[in-house]
Amino acid sequence: MIVKSHKPLFRGEVIQLPVDIVKKVHFDAIYCAIPVFFDDDFATCYETNPPTVIVWILPINENEADFILKNGWDKFEDILEEANIDFFALTR
Repeated sequence: MIVKSHKPLFRGEVIQLPVDIVKKVHFDAIYCAIPVFFDDDFATCYETNPPTVIVWILPINENEADFILKNGWDKFEDILEEANIDFFALTR
């Protein structure tokens, strides 16, 4: 979808997944964030033109997607930091 559209992903963006994918993976959307587990130098590759910004894609459920849309991505990321969420636990 992203390759076909040629549109970049942005920090805080929520992308709803198609129903057939949701049934297989058991989450409803993906959330775009900066790659927090890596050094700041990893976030952008300046060797390309234009520079390539690395986007971390996190699986989220319907409640998380609704929260982001209603309250903003910055509040969602604050909660993730405070709660020490395991980003790789799909059953959270």
